[in-house]
Amino acid sequence: EADARAAAAIMTTDLVPKLAAVEVDQPGARFRIGGICKGSGMIAPRLAPPHATMLCFLTTDAAIAPAPLRQALVEAVRVTFNRVTVDGDTSTNDMVLLLANGASGTHIQSEEGFALFGAALTELCAYLARSVARDGEGATKLVEVHVRGAETEEDAERAARAIAESPLVKTALFGNDPNWGRILAAAGRSGASLCPETASV
Repeated sequence: EADARAAAAIMTTDLVPKLAAVEVDQPGARFRIGGICKGSGMIAPRLAPPHATMLCFLTTDAAIAPAPLRQALVEAVRVTFNRVTVDGDTSTNDMVLLLANGASGTHIQSEEGFALFGAALTELCAYLARSVARDGEGATKLVEVHVRGAETEEDAERAARAIAESPLVKTALFGNDPNWGRILAAAGRSGASLCPETASV
């Protein structure tokens, strides 16, 4: 109930509150991570340490040292919030904050524990990031761009971002017009390595 009130309290142009939680119950790793988030305009986060109008507040009852906690957050943000775009405009004050209070009594110290914590945190961040995109100002669709067969992860992200931020691709999606050429054109100008002869959409 308190989470729901807090999620509603931070809303600005959001149409719906955004909140979620995950629970891990493994031997030696029993903890919860919860989060609330706001944002629907100026959504193209470029969060990098230190994390800088999208706001996300995460809490966990796990006991985990600051360095691995920060590392888990940086990695989770890299593959979730930093890959979301609604309008291509990055706000000057985007922020993701993670607090750990150790109330569960579970101390995350092993490699397996760190992996479980990181996976749970990434799952939560991915859900919240999609919630932000789904509630984007003027958004009528939620689209996920998956790039397969790229030479590097950077190339995949470059191509996906060019496609997702292309006004021509967005108009085709809004108009329900399957104009695959616009998608290939965006990928082609992204700077990613692309072979037109073998590319498929």
